Amino acid sequence: MTVMGVLLAARRRWWAVVIGLLLTALACVTVGRAPGSYWTQVDVVFLAPASVRYPNTLEVTSQSIIATAGIVSHRVDDGAAVTQLASSGTSLVGLGVREGQAVRLPNSGGQWAENFERPVLDVQVVGPTAAEVQQRAAVLLERIEQALADLQEEAGVEAASRIVIDQAPRVPVVQHIGARSTRATAVSLGLGLLLTLAAVLTADKRLGARPRADLTEAS
Repeated sequence: MTVMGVLLAARRRWWAVVIGLLLTALACVTVGRAPGSYWTQVDVVFLAPASVRYPNTLEVTSQSIIATAGIVSHRVDDGAAVTQLASSGTSLVGLGVREGQAVRLPNSGGQWAENFERPVLDVQVVGPTAAEVQQRAAVLLERIEQALADLQEEAGVEAASRIVIDQAPRVPVVQHIGARSTRATAVSLGLGLLLTLAAVLTADKRLGARPRADLTEAS
């Protein structure tokens, strides 16, 4: 169909154009006003007990401590499967999550291999309000501390030999992640115009064919 034909169809089915434009405008306004999300991330570091040989516990990294961090992560996440990411620095927000939480042992091996090098748990929370994110982050941090204590108590580890944890930052910083309203509005506008055009052409084809069909039956 030519451009002139499309314009004539739009003129004949003006009501379809009006309805389509109104729905498109409503969609654009809704998307443009979509609120953002709030996000926080905390590194929970597992530290070996201090000793005369290793007074600086940050220098001690062993597979047993890394394994302990992995077990704690598994317990806190209730055994839920963790999506392996191409980069250990990927955030939940980067994955498109707008409400959720994750406790992960960063995997530097990427999506196709497992390589855990640091006894650190990556704790992330995304939510609709800053207060909710703060509360859920605090609950996760408490669960990690309790899970570590329970694990070492079950193993009969003496208090002086127990692994301890630290977190960075000490106080979780909640950030507001704004919605990409400009891009989303542009996509909604383009999609709305295409759907409006399709609706106009469909309506014109069906309604335009009806009189001819009636004449054929009458003859």
